[in-house]
Amino acid sequence: MTTATMESISQTEAAKRLGISTTWLRELTSREVVSRNEDGSYPWPGVEADYQAFQDDAQEERSGGFGDAEYQEARARKTAMQARLAELDVQQREKILVHVDDVERMLRKPLERVDGILRSARNRYGPELAKAAGIELAEAKELIGRITESIREGLRDAS
Repeated sequence: MTTATMESISQTEAAKRLGISTTWLRELTSREVVSRNEDGSYPWPGVEADYQAFQDDAQEERSGGFGDAEYQEARARKTAMQARLAELDVQQREKILVHVDDVERMLRKPLERVDGILRSARNRYGPELAKAAGIELAEAKELIGRITESIREGLRDAS
């Protein structure tokens, strides 16, 4: 299961989410205030954490500066957040951390196939069950239908 999601977003999307212009985002990137992926996209929520740390630092400076202890604490928080985001990025690149959309995409076809098999079981196996159990075909189909619907319901509830 995924515990956190990293995604790569465009410059326009990053600026929009941060509530700033793309020009300002480019400036922050050139100053190495915010990080950018090798392909030019921005890691989300990494760029958000970078920008928040930048805003926090700017606010402290506007409020008359702050002491060494507060500065070191803010730096330590930023460094810890950057390390955490870097670890998530490594996990995603090594396929340890997988985006939920990728998991859904991988499971969709097999689950649709299982669902199709379950839906067709009533007609496919009804005659065999009726013959083997010595019951009417309608009764056999109804029994198989209840069983397969119970399985389908269990699968739906599991998601």
